[in-house]
Order: sequence, then C-alpha cells, then structure tokens
Amino acid sequence: MRPIIAITMGDAAGIGPEIIAKALSDPDIYTMSRPFVIGDTSAIKMGMEVSNKNLTINIIDNPDKGKFQHGIIDLVDLENIDPCNLVMGEPQAMAGKASVEYVVKAASMALRGDVHATVTAPLNKEAMHLGGYNYPGHTELLAEMAEIEDFAMMLISGNLRVVHVTTHIPL
Repeated sequence: MRPIIAITMGDAAGIGPEIIAKALSDPDIYTMSRPFVIGDTSAIKMGMEVSNKNLTINIIDNPDKGKFQHGIIDLVDLENIDPCNLVMGEPQAMAGKASVEYVVKAASMALRGDVHATVTAPLNKEAMHLGGYNYPGHTELLAEMAEIEDFAMMLISGNLRVVHVTTHIPL
C-alpha cells in the first residue's frame, strides 16, 4: 500500500508553494505515495502560477478524504494566510506563524498514526521568530512534540547520510 504523506507548505512568502506545485505535478509521486498538503489555498495557487502548473485543488479536512490522483492537490487548508498582506520574499510574522502551524498539524497527524510520514517545505527562521516561535528549526519543534530529548537532523541523498555536528550554528 502506498504511504500517506503529509507535506507542509513551509513559508507562504518563500519557495515552498512553488516546490510543492512542481513536485505534485510529477505523476511518479502518486505511484509511490498518497501525498496531501497542509497549507493555504491562496499560497498554493500562487505557487502553481509561478511554476506554471495547472493543477486542481481538492480541499479536505483529513487524509481520509484525499483523492490522491495526479493533477489534483489534496489540501488541508488552515486558512491562516491573508494573501492581500503577503509580501513574497519578505520575512513576515503571519507567514512564520502559519508555517509552524502547518508543521504542528502534520506532526500531530503523524504522532496519532493518521499519516505514515511528513515532508516539510522550507521555513524562514526569521519569519518563524517574528511569528512568536523561537525554535532554531523544524528538528527542534518536532523533537519537542514527540517528547524526545536526544535527536539529530540527518540529510540524505542517495547513499550519502550526513548528521550535523553543529545545528544552525555557523562556523
């Protein structure tokens, strides 16, 4: 059975919506998984416009209602972005707060067993802080939600596995 994957939109003023539109326009994604997005309709529409992808949005309130078909983005819309006040490429409290809320929703679903995995689009750390969340990044937020104290972030590409010695600390 194909795993159910919750994809968080990331920062609405960033590249997350565009990356998601491009990724979900690939039919192979649907042969491997049942993806759905946690985000905001207006931002996903902007991502589709920027990436020149013509996809249909299916609003759902939980993954059980997903169609999981190529050409359709199943979306849990948290309705937490005001597109009239969104400035692309600029760190904003609204977008930072919303991006964390997407991760919290996806992580809650994963911890309950409603989804098999989560994928996160990029967050803007400055916007996240402006939105009232002082986590260094996704990893620390997810560790707190899972009540885990000993954790690390691993990056994977092919056979390469990398765990940072320092996290979010420039050398």
